Amino acid sequence: MIRLLTFLTSALVLAAPQDPAADPLRERIAAAVAATGLHHDASASGASHVLRYDHDGNRQQRVYVSARAGTAGARRMVTVYTTVWHGTEPPSDDLLRKVFTNCKKFGSYYLFAESDGSWSIRFADQVDVTTLPDRPAPDDPVVARLRATIEFVDQVGEATDKDLNGDRDGG
Repeated sequence: MIRLLTFLTSALVLAAPQDPAADPLRERIAAAVAATGLHHDASASGASHVLRYDHDGNRQQRVYVSARAGTAGARRMVTVYTTVWHGTEPPSDDLLRKVFTNCKKFGSYYLFAESDGSWSIRFADQVDVTTLPDRPAPDDPVVARLRATIEFVDQVGEATDKDLNGDRDGG
């Protein structure tokens, strides 16, 4: 099961453009994230925009918006994701079953092998940015969908993190 999930995750990553300079939407995605009015920073790698949410019990959830758009036919899609579980060993089959049978109407969970050898379970959804204008404004429909998706991913991420990790903040 872990091999299949790792393969599917790899396939998702390969669908995104590999050369950041080759993505003409990169600056427009950054402008759209800024137009949401939500406070964000660039990730250390520059691959994502990071939004931090504080929750009850000194819990934090970080939501990431990919700085690059992936391609799905003629559509350009940006991924919004958060970590709901993190560990130094692969998650158990029971944990994977618990998470992956927790279906949502939108978005999905996936397993991610980190570059340092650790493992994460993430929740993600995508936003179609094909029609994103050159200068996104807060009232643009794509910006409104992006903001709603960021907030949705935070809510699902925090609820799942709390369910999986209890009082320990695992995301």
